Amino acid sequence: MMAANVAPALVGSTIKDANGNNLSDKARLKAERRKRLKNELDEMQIAQDKALEAYKKSKELDKAVFDKKQEYNKALADVED
Repeated sequence: MMAANVAPALVGSTIKDANGNNLSDKARLKAERRKRLKNELDEMQIAQDKALEAYKKSKELDKAVFDKKQEYNKALADVED
């Protein structure tokens, strides 16, 4: 709330220049597009991080299943002997 009193440009949704003045239409559209692209990039980065985490977890589970299968096959071979 205090920031709104000191620097209204910091909390408003309208994009302003460094001096707090309104941008020209061309500059405003460019700034809005840049902001939108940055948000999309941030969302993609989050999705990529989650996908990588899921992939690593999947590989860990695959290894655990492989190890258990190896143990099972060894125990089965021991029983057959």
